[in-house]
Amino acid sequence: KSNRFTDDFKRTLVTLHKEGKTLRELQDAYGVSSSALCRWVHQFSELKWMTKLLCPPNRSNVLAKT
Repeated sequence: KSNRFTDDFKRTLVTLHKEGKTLRELQDAYGVSSSALCRWVHQFSELKWMTKLLCPPNRSNVLAKT
């Protein structure tokens, strides 16, 4: 399985999200799934416990619609 996105790209999207872009905006602009975005936010976040609240399992699609 090859990775479609580099870590630099993922970190860029996480940074944009931290700066206020919604998951939906990032999803539409960059063609990535909400579940991938939530995973990356969790992966690259210093506050991993908080990302579980923002992107809980099975709820990532709901967040993408906000």
